Amino acid sequence: MLVGRVGPCGAGYTPAAVPVVAGEGPDTLIADAAPRVTRARMVICKVTPNCNLDCSYCSAVATGPDGTIEKIPDETYLRAVELFVGHTREPMIEWLFHGGEPLLLPAEWYRWAMDHVERVARANPHLERLVFSMQSNAVALRQSHLDLFVERGVTVSASLDGMPELNDLQRGRGAAALRNIRRLAEAGVGGGVITILTPNNIDHVDRILDFFAGSGVSGVKLNNLACVGRGVGESTITGEQYAHAMLASLSRMARTGSVDPMNHDLLTLLELYLRRGADRVEDWESCYSYTCAAARTFFGVEYNGDVYPCGRAADTGAFRLLNLMERRLDAEGYERARLAIHHKDAWYVRCFDCAARRICSFGCPAFEAGNPAERELQCRFIREVYRQFQRNPHLIERARQVLDQHFSGLDDEEPGIDVTSNQQGE
Repeated sequence: MLVGRVGPCGAGYTPAAVPVVAGEGPDTLIADAAPRVTRARMVICKVTPNCNLDCSYCSAVATGPDGTIEKIPDETYLRAVELFVGHTREPMIEWLFHGGEPLLLPAEWYRWAMDHVERVARANPHLERLVFSMQSNAVALRQSHLDLFVERGVTVSASLDGMPELNDLQRGRGAAALRNIRRLAEAGVGGGVITILTPNNIDHVDRILDFFAGSGVSGVKLNNLACVGRGVGESTITGEQYAHAMLASLSRMARTGSVDPMNHDLLTLLELYLRRGADRVEDWESCYSYTCAAARTFFGVEYNGDVYPCGRAADTGAFRLLNLMERRLDAEGYERARLAIHHKDAWYVRCFDCAARRICSFGCPAFEAGNPAERELQCRFIREVYRQFQRNPHLIERARQVLDQHFSGLDDEEPGIDVTSNQQGE
């Protein structure tokens, strides 16, 4: 399949004519797949495999551009929008631009891309809200990007592993990323930061959180380094170190009386822990459940048209559901992949009488595919965090008070764009 290309970042963009999918017989893929995506609420669209960084642990093994930037072809993109935005029956859908590094594509392309998503959303009578977001390293942010994101309300989350001197040990370009993260925050479209916890920064979590708080970062996700992609063979942190990082964040919240920057991982763990004595309600709209949102409400689209149960599955290439440029759906193959990502083998028997299941996400099946060491690592993380929660009831209670105060002061404004206007006329 030919791959769409654009010129250097910042060049103008003219969408190509939409090609017809070659082959014999009718093109029934969209119609056949549509009943399987009616609960779609989150689509991670990986618009390019290229990246301007060379992170040592990259789960997607993104590659640098060789003079031109590969992008998702127009027809592939249009078919992705038609399938998910056109056929969801949910009241809200989030369309998240991902990569590679999505900011390698120019603002002109994103304007065209968002215009199309919004047109399809307004024609879907089930949809009420449309949310645009992006996950980026922020290094290539141009003013044209920023102006467009402010105009369209695009929330941009970034990646930074702490202060530039810590970040640059495994990522690089930390000063440039930080400068643009601050620009996004000042413009009101900053969506927080993902920090990968590694042996290089795990002992500096307190300093990192203070640094982010002083840099205008409103939220942070502290993800552990996963043993996938380039992360295979990299040194990882221990369960005790991960628990210490969560405890440090908890202690900071209790000490300062503030949630800023919001540690989203800690918030989720606390929410689950504070459901005292209550049975867990399985949430198909998140990663924190025994059977997660993959291929139910979450989907991942690769730039080559491959569709996966979620963004992480797209990183690893596991559990491919279909390709958007196929003319017919392999229904049996789709079902095999959908069922396989949620299959739990005998290893999980240990979970049923484990006290820590109260706060457990039961691992990530996409990252654990063919990699049993990864789920053992995640298991140790959660057991250690649970042990620390049990040992520090005073911190838990103080955190509950801080969170109650924080959320009581928030309004209930809905995110995204109201797409209900003019639906009858579309």
